[in-house]
Amino acid sequence: MRKWRDVLTERLKNNPKEAKAYLEAALEDYQEDQNREAFLLALRTLVDAKGGMDWLSKQTHLNRPQLYRTLSASGNPTLGTLTKVLGTLGFKLSIQSGPSIRKKTLIHS
Repeated sequence: MRKWRDVLTERLKNNPKEAKAYLEAALEDYQEDQNREAFLLALRTLVDAKGGMDWLSKQTHLNRPQLYRTLSASGNPTLGTLTKVLGTLGFKLSIQSGPSIRKKTLIHS
């Protein structure tokens, strides 16, 4: 019997629309609960589907150990690294308007 992760990575590898929806869902979840770990796990899963960390390191010209740390559960990728990783996976960052997540309104005197 195949493991769930193996089935998922195969589906993500062979279906760009599903890969996009998977990352979008992970990012939406992050925006709701600030769970960076879950978003980074989704990103790592997609990296594994596309060819793994060795492949990503060669494509981005970033150090493999650094990529492992950056995309780990406790990782904190820079905007530059995130842009390179997403670009290598066939995606780009974009900004969309939406509801404000600001909790407090600043009052200027």
